[in-house]
Amino acid sequence: MLTRAGFRRVTYWVAVIFLLILAAPVTWGAEKTFPLDKVKPGMNGYGYTVFSGTKIEKFKVKVIATVDGSFGKNKLILVRLLGKSVEENGGLSAGMSGSPIYLDDCLAGAISYGFENADSTLALVTPINSMLQLLNENQKVVYLTGYKLKAVPVATPVMVSGMKQRGFELMAERLKKYGFQAVFVPNAGVSSLEMGKGLIKPGSAIAVLMSAGDYQVSAIGTVTWRDGKDFLAFGHAYNNRGKVDYFAYQANILQTVKSSQMSFKLGAPLKLIGRIIQDRQSGIVGRLEETPAFIPVQINIKDNDRNLTKKSTFYVPSGEQVFHDLIISGVTDAIDQAIDRVGAGSAKVNLKIETSGGQDQIIRDNLFYNKDIAVASIKDLDYLLTLIHDNDYSPIIMKGISVNMELDSEHTTARIVKIVSESAKAKPGDTVRFNVLLHKYRGDDITVPIEFKLPVGIKSGKLTVTVCGGSREAAGGFDDDAKKDAFKLDYKGTLSFQDLLANFLAQPKNNELVLEYDPTNEAKSADGTSKDNNSADENVKQTQVKSLTQYYILGEAQATVEVQL
Repeated sequence: MLTRAGFRRVTYWVAVIFLLILAAPVTWGAEKTFPLDKVKPGMNGYGYTVFSGTKIEKFKVKVIATVDGSFGKNKLILVRLLGKSVEENGGLSAGMSGSPIYLDDCLAGAISYGFENADSTLALVTPINSMLQLLNENQKVVYLTGYKLKAVPVATPVMVSGMKQRGFELMAERLKKYGFQAVFVPNAGVSSLEMGKGLIKPGSAIAVLMSAGDYQVSAIGTVTWRDGKDFLAFGHAYNNRGKVDYFAYQANILQTVKSSQMSFKLGAPLKLIGRIIQDRQSGIVGRLEETPAFIPVQINIKDNDRNLTKKSTFYVPSGEQVFHDLIISGVTDAIDQAIDRVGAGSAKVNLKIETSGGQDQIIRDNLFYNKDIAVASIKDLDYLLTLIHDNDYSPIIMKGISVNMELDSEHTTARIVKIVSESAKAKPGDTVRFNVLLHKYRGDDITVPIEFKLPVGIKSGKLTVTVCGGSREAAGGFDDDAKKDAFKLDYKGTLSFQDLLANFLAQPKNNELVLEYDPTNEAKSADGTSKDNNSADENVKQTQVKSLTQYYILGEAQATVEVQL
């Protein structure tokens, strides 16, 4: 039986042990962490990072102070980086973000911020406790206050590899709106989707990829912490998107590029290790041995001029807003690489988009001609991606995209000269035949027949018909500025995504002759007086007839038919 004195002794030692536990480093998973409130100026520590290849190297640090960041209330640790490797590589460099920092052999945090145009050996460290909160979004974070400094994230530029110069420039321009600064790097080869295991630990270099395969868009950083299949990296946001789904690769550091502003690491993805699932202010969260949801884009291009065929495949995250720009830039570059030139030409394009929900497969065939054929030939794809991503009705998940093209430098346009009716008069219900005279570019004239059946309910009078090309390009040439609003979705008369899609797929193709007439418009009767055909049957609406040709059609012409009862 425990006496009162014995109970007091037990209570005393329990309290002592409890206080010792509070004062001791905290263990989270496989790592012991160093409490932020125990960090003092003058403390010596060390960190791990990759300066070259995949070898993790150790460097020294000295604590200067704990300070406030200017990007929230999060307390940060100001340190100085020391050692030969740090000096040889120009001090702090972008790509070192996430490098774990240890005090008393316990994980204190990750390098995350630096100072542009200043002492390159100074760095700010995000406390590990702030990063660990990312593993549990519902856990409340306690912030402290202190000194205030202005700094910038040690964010590596987004590196684009596997593209030609124009593809890179297009990609760089499109990435600007997401806050990314693109850097062109030599072709790093193809990044496969084969999963690697046991390739990273704290200090390892990783590449976060928004595009994998024959071309890559990646950012280099460092792993801070790992426990089982979970890992933390960067120590700051990649793009602060919250929940994300990016590829995570082991990275090979090619070189550190020294800069007066801030040096940065050039790296290339080696092997897939998992996915990035969170992107927030204190860092990114990854999951090993899991593959993100992605859209495979397969491109098959035949250059008829040289009788050469080139295939290309790349993968982009399916749940990200940026996928649209990644796909368009990637396909444009694949065309440039396949035909190895920039300029005019013709392209037969077949698009197939596999989806889940709504339409299982979307197919669109078309013919294009333009002074820049690579850019012009992807307009249908651009519109379909807008339709899928921006529609108001329902989320559509793309499971795969297939782009098949035949291109050459031939000028396959034909201009409408005139349209002539074979019958000057017709009755409601009659089939009227027209002959459309086309002039091929620097070639012969040809005649293409097109016919339509007059609605039974049409009233008498002169009916004007118009014939034009499906592209509705003016006869004078190709004015892309006139089509700048072409990608605005038209919701008129639609109730679902399927309606929107059906309206687009029903649109004429560029190589189709389109004959249109509106029997409800005012027409003139045989004696020349005006006759309002709005008295026609209310079921008679504007009619459109299409006839397929082998040419990209330019211009328009009109003809009249006298309708007699």
